[in-house]
Amino acid sequence: MMIDRDTRGGRADLGRLLSGFDGGGAALPRLDWPGEKAAPAGPCLGRPCGRVDGAAALTPLLAPNRPRPPRPDELLALAAAYAELLAAAWRASDDPLPRARAVALGVLEGVPRALLLWLLYQGHAEHLAGTGAGVGPSASLILRGGSCLALTPEGESFAALFLARLLRARNERDLHEACSAVPLGELAPSYRNDSRQFLWGRHLLKSFRQGAANQELILRAAQEMGWPDWFDDPLPRRGGCDPKVRLHDTIKDLNRRQLLPLVRFKGDGTGTRVGWELR
Repeated sequence: MMIDRDTRGGRADLGRLLSGFDGGGAALPRLDWPGEKAAPAGPCLGRPCGRVDGAAALTPLLAPNRPRPPRPDELLALAAAYAELLAAAWRASDDPLPRARAVALGVLEGVPRALLLWLLYQGHAEHLAGTGAGVGPSASLILRGGSCLALTPEGESFAALFLARLLRARNERDLHEACSAVPLGELAPSYRNDSRQFLWGRHLLKSFRQGAANQELILRAAQEMGWPDWFDDPLPRRGGCDPKVRLHDTIKDLNRRQLLPLVRFKGDGTGTRVGWELR
């Protein structure tokens, strides 16, 4: 599916895309979207995503850092990705293996990588890698030439509801409301101080049950600053302790024993700053 990244056609282009959607003969579900209300406060922006054929309400979307609604070209690209992935999931409905519903990156050409990462961030898709029978889950966020994506069960339910709502958009206001329920932004990690959990989107990376004061202090500082790419060493100075060595050791500890190794912490060579990147 080819998408022009410079598209600004909005509803007309979206209509052309969805009119050609091939769901493998399956029908999109009945739509039962809740009434429009203000977005709840907290880490989730947007409203619960409605019900599909009487199923329980979907998990609210997570708001990334500095959330914003998608532009028309981004909405079109998201719809294209969801349509392609949903069609693949429906065609492979009788095959439980992830590779059966996998869609290669080449098929999603034109969908910006940031939007594909957003699908992973929300837990709507999983990253697969390999060839043939060797295709399987990849513990990495780096999308390469051999990468594939496949919808998760949550992603399949959301995709059906999302496309159904777009299909039923009667005017520009309906389309704007659909946009406002999909928060894009900076896909940074997060640290929850109350539960002592380190996450990237829906993915739990670390859960601290024992003392890890230095690691948690760095995570807490990054969270308070909004996860800049680099920030100064926040660890307090202590007599008899080399601060550069302590920061180096803490960075190593942050990178060790992640349940999913999706975020890598690093130093800048001076022993005074901390950076991070997706991996």
